Amino acid sequence: MKKVYILSFLLLFSFCSSGESSSSSDEIVSSDEIVSDIQPEESVETVPEPDIDIWEAAKNGDIQAIKQHILFGTDLSAKHSNRDNTPLIIAACNGQYEAVKTLLDAGVDINERNVEDVTAQFCAVFFGRTDVVQLLKDEGADPNIMMNLDLTAMDLVSVEWDTTRSQAVGLYKMTYGVKVDKDEVEAAHPLIMEILNSGPSVSAEATTDSESSSLPAHMTIIYEPAKIYFASDLSSNVQENFKYGVALAQERFGNYPTQIMVVGTDRDAMLDLANTYCTLKEEADQLWYFKDKDECIMVKTREDGHDFPHYLRVGLETIEKNYPNSGAKGHNGGLEYGHHEFTWAYPVGLESTSAEGYNSEIIAISHEWWHAFQQAHINPFYNCDGNRCQFDGETLDSLMGPMSFVEGTAVFMELIYGQELNGSGVLTGVRSMQQEYKNRYKNGEDDMQQCPGTSIRDITYQLPCRQAGYNWGLWASAYLAHKVKDPYVFETNYYPTLKETKDREETFQKTFGFSTEEFYSEFDTWITGPESERNIVIPSIEAGTGRAYYP
Repeated sequence: MKKVYILSFLLLFSFCSSGESSSSSDEIVSSDEIVSDIQPEESVETVPEPDIDIWEAAKNGDIQAIKQHILFGTDLSAKHSNRDNTPLIIAACNGQYEAVKTLLDAGVDINERNVEDVTAQFCAVFFGRTDVVQLLKDEGADPNIMMNLDLTAMDLVSVEWDTTRSQAVGLYKMTYGVKVDKDEVEAAHPLIMEILNSGPSVSAEATTDSESSSLPAHMTIIYEPAKIYFASDLSSNVQENFKYGVALAQERFGNYPTQIMVVGTDRDAMLDLANTYCTLKEEADQLWYFKDKDECIMVKTREDGHDFPHYLRVGLETIEKNYPNSGAKGHNGGLEYGHHEFTWAYPVGLESTSAEGYNSEIIAISHEWWHAFQQAHINPFYNCDGNRCQFDGETLDSLMGPMSFVEGTAVFMELIYGQELNGSGVLTGVRSMQQEYKNRYKNGEDDMQQCPGTSIRDITYQLPCRQAGYNWGLWASAYLAHKVKDPYVFETNYYPTLKETKDREETFQKTFGFSTEEFYSEFDTWITGPESERNIVIPSIEAGTGRAYYP
């Protein structure tokens, strides 16, 4: 039985902004009503355009407005700018039984999906909308449709209710404008389980366990929390806040198998953490790169490497210079071990939720998690034998692309994520997109002076201008997203396509409509142009949700 780590899909839902239910005062004349005393040359009065849009009507359960939309000829499956949610999905999420029934009676596809393949049934199940779940079940909704994180509505009720599920509902019911009491959701859980299990449920589209297992482990969605190991000198506040930040990032970008080592500022604690790392490798029979555990510890604690002592030094420097947040963190590979490995230097901003660096620490977690998302769409293995395959680093590097693309898209999504957390109330006081982009542009301009004449495509981690890969890489990502008018294009289009094609150039051209060569030629000229022309690529942010969009 799957243990669903329920925080792995909630941020997939986006809804219309909240508002009081309203109804139209206009009289609606049915199409078959006989109208008398009308001369042949006169035309029958047309149905007026509804005062509220179809999504708001669905959210509020405004049946009169929905019926008016039906008569007016509105597309009842129109996709909202937030996650392509349809009126049916929105009505189901908000427990609007009559609205769901009215839309189904009007012929709406019961299994229609949003951009993450979330259905009305999936959302109704999550928020404990028992009557809506029963209605959709009776009308033939498929509870086994996989949304894009390999979860189904059946998965949600195939495990016992736990505190993680409760916390998720409590956190996000306000985030997305869904009015529900989490105690009521818990009470509905067994009832919904009974409803969905009351008859056969077969879906040709559901992915089988054998199909999922054919993917390398690092590419699969799991149903457990991240495995996080903290140096013993780190406070309980840091540990709890860090775990919370990781859960949010998993929530938003996918719960992939991960192992995170968080280094503090005490040398003995760092050595103990290195021992823990190597013990885990020994227990998993994965000391492939070392003669034995002792050699593993020696390598991981060498002073001249990019291992635990490096992160220790960064943590000490953070304290010495009174920095507000961690100075180093990274995705350190680990794919051949079946997971994503991360290492963090002392995250000082997580000592308190009121600390100066708290926001930046929480948001920065998503930057590294984005690298897990990227690599989870790439299979760099061949010649598999048992639990070990040959790892092709060249294939991984080639499909990941230039450093400015790898890091630029991470910064791009990191900033959007920060706005989403700010808009939902999870964080407060997050800097505006305009200010972030302005700062990044100026920093990138300074960075590029260290590598005159270099194209952003050719920036590497070894060059003195490497930070431009982050700062102007952000602008390059925004340029591409603006070209297709979709701030979420990397998440919902580019990387899923790369997973299918296994060809970066083909994926790039399919997604953006031109070649990488054409892109870099355009961008290297454009980036130094007038500020007014540059700023049009900065995504706008929707009030109340923090969702990014292009007008």
